[in-house]
This record gives sequence, C-alpha cells and structure tokens, in this order.
Amino acid sequence: MSGRTVARQWEVPTISTMKLYLTTAILAAATLFSSGCVRDQDDRTVLHRETEIAELEAKIGALETALAREQARVVEVPEPTGPSLDDELDGTGATTSTRGREVVITVGNEILFRSGSADLTANAKRSLARIVEVINRRYPGKEIRVDGHTDNEPIRRTRDLWSDNWQLSGARSLAVLRELISAGISEDRIFFAGFGEFSPVADNATRANRQKNRRVDIVVIDGNP
Repeated sequence: MSGRTVARQWEVPTISTMKLYLTTAILAAATLFSSGCVRDQDDRTVLHRETEIAELEAKIGALETALAREQARVVEVPEPTGPSLDDELDGTGATTSTRGREVVITVGNEILFRSGSADLTANAKRSLARIVEVINRRYPGKEIRVDGHTDNEPIRRTRDLWSDNWQLSGARSLAVLRELISAGISEDRIFFAGFGEFSPVADNATRANRQKNRRVDIVVIDGNP
C-alpha cells in the first residue's frame, strides 16, 4: 500500500461487548444443560432444553466468528503529512541532520559571513529569520545551542581582530545567537559555544573540506526524541 502504513487496531468497545455476550451465552448454555439433565425429567422439557442449548451453541459460534473477524481487522492509518524540515528550510542554504536526540541545522560560513569577519550579511539575516520561524513552529520551547566552527588554517589577515580560531568561532556563534534572538528566539532558551578548529566534519586536507568545516550549527536540544 504505497504511501500508507498498515496498523492492527482492535475496536475495544465492540470486542468487549462481544466477549460479554459470549461469556453470558456459555454460562446460559451450561445452566440449561445442568438444569435439564439433573432436575427436569420430563421428556418434552428435556427436548425443549436441548433445542435451546443448540440455539445458544449456534449463537456462540456466530459470536466467536465475529470476534475473530474484529480482532483481525486491519485498519489503514495514513502516514503523517506535511513538509519535512529540509523542505521548510529550502532556500536558506541550511542543511539538517540528527545527532542522538539533537536536531542540527548547519549553515556554512560562506553564507553567513564575509572572509575573516564576524558580521552577518544581509542574506544571512534573511536565512536566519526563516530558520527561527521554522524552529519556533516545530520545536516550541526547546533549548537552542549555537556552535561556531572553523577550519585549521591559522588566523593571518585579521589577527588584529582574532587571536586564534577559538576566538573567531566564538564571535561568529555569538553573532548568530544575537540574530536568532532578534528574529524571535527567546533569550532564556538559547546559548552559544565556540569550538575553533577542533570539531571538524571532514579532514582539512582540501579546500572543499575546509569549507565544510567553516560553519555554524544551530542545535535543537532534545528536538529528536
């Protein structure tokens, strides 16, 4: 069944009622049989009792069949509909992943900052505003951690601003944090960290990999229960 999940579901009130009927019928049959065989010696009464017992046995059989049919009934449950997180963030330049119970929204520094700078670009602010809108809708009240990362290239041109990659990554994550607050994340649910070059997602042997490592992760804590 394409696009649908099949789940086994019992109609509890219906089945409970059937079980009650079934139990009552069995007890009635037993009572009739006992009273008919022990206390009632009249042949016509015994014949009448046997007829009633046969009718009850037929009803019991019908109830058992209906009960089995209800218990085995398969109900189609539609899969949840709606856009995925990636779909909702389309156009922001962000990518998403999960890490245990965390949802990680990654934005490359080439989208957020100019080289050597911790000042957000106008495009970055628009992307972050969209990310805030999605986070507040999908993860209301969840704590957010903003992680800044760099590659392993030492600071050269902007050494008067940043003494090392620790400082640069911290300044960039702080800039993103402030913009997220400005766009609607409450201050009591967000904090930041700078990891410098020490939490790469790829080795720093190539230019492409170094670009991957220069990033900011917006981490929704406990967003993936």
